[in-house]
Formats: sequence, C-alpha cells, structure tokens
Amino acid sequence: MLKRLLLCLAVPAAAVLTSGQAHAAVVYQYQTNASDYSAQAGATVQVQFFLKETLSGGSASIIAKDGGVQTAGIQVDQASTTASTPSVITAMVPGASPDWGGPSSKSNTATTGKISVAVSPTDPAVFVGNNMGGTVTNPAANNAVYLGSATITAGNAGKTVYTLHPIFKNGAPSGGITLTNNNFYDLDVNQTGTDAFTGASAPFSFSVTVVPEPASFGLIGLAACGLLARRRRVA
Repeated sequence: MLKRLLLCLAVPAAAVLTSGQAHAAVVYQYQTNASDYSAQAGATVQVQFFLKETLSGGSASIIAKDGGVQTAGIQVDQASTTASTPSVITAMVPGASPDWGGPSSKSNTATTGKISVAVSPTDPAVFVGNNMGGTVTNPAANNAVYLGSATITAGNAGKTVYTLHPIFKNGAPSGGITLTNNNFYDLDVNQTGTDAFTGASAPFSFSVTVVPEPASFGLIGLAACGLLARRRRVA
C-alpha cells in the first residue's frame, strides 16, 4: 500500500519536473531599437541593430556560459515599399570597441546593407558584461548585444519595409557567422543537445514611414478650412 502511494506521488512530481524542463528555452532574434521610424522626406534615421537573447523556464544564457560572442554578421534588405521614391540605405556602421575590438566589415547599396564584426583576440569576451544587461546606446535592451547601425534616408510619402536577418554562409540558411567564443555555437541556426536553443534565422521586420513637413500640415489645414467655408456658403 505504501509503495503504491509513493508511486502515485512520484508520477505527478515527475510530470511537473518534465513540464518545467519542456518549457525551458533559449531563443535568439536580431532586432532593431524600434519597429517603425518616422522621418520627413530627405531626412535620415539611425537604425540600431541588436542580437537579442530571450530566456524562459529558468534557462541560462548560452552567450554568458560560453564566454561571449566571437563574431557576428547581419544583413538588412528592402522588402517592400508604398512610395514611388523609396527610402534608401546610405551607410552601415559596425559596432566598435570596447564591444568589438577585432576586424569588421561593412557594405551597402540603396536596398541592401551588411555588417560583420569580431572581438579582439586579446579580449574575446569583453562585451558580455558591457552589453548583456543593456547598453549606453539602448539601455532598455536587456540581454541584447549591440552589433552596429544603419543610416537610412527617407524617400517620399509612403512606407518602406525592411527585413533584418543573418549573413548566411554561401547564401543558404544552413549556417551563419554569429558564433560563441569557446564552443563556436552558431546562434543563427537551431541547436539541439545539452545547450539547445532556437537560432536567429527568422527575419525581423521594421519600416521607415515618411511624414509630411509641418508646412504641408498647414496647407492641408487651410485646404480643409476652405472646403468647409465653401460648403457653408452652398448650404
């Protein structure tokens, strides 16, 4: 009887333990510091890029456990636009020291931009303490690593949508270049096993919306008043 009672108690306990373990997760995603940027035509906006690490179910940081991130690479592409003159990428700026002290590269066209960064061999994990709890650039970015930024020049009225995703090896989503320091875990693709996580291969979308200049708002207001006055006279 006692054995049966203990067995009955053990089964729910094991189920709770298994359930807790099942909900443990580490997920990576490239993100920007805003989902939409507003600007007047011809003005510029600064878009900041981060690698976000989301922990749940009591999971521990893979980045912290493995001594930081050694290299990272991101790509931003124009996905769609409602403007006859879309916004354009005019500059890409890699993250710099002290977060990234090693070699870096950047490139851009009007519709595509790339950044790759690496840590200094003499201090390969310096940014773990610097960025994982938030940054000077974006203090709200808890558990995020700052990677760099883009300058985008606004086109005319309308919205231009961009996607942010990894730089994949050989152009295929079979592996990226964002790697941890000690075991070279590829944070761009899914990892199974003891240090399991969901990689950052899913694209993140953001947009640049062009808003009218203040003078344009005034003209719109005057036009509206004129129409209202006309309707009153007709009435």
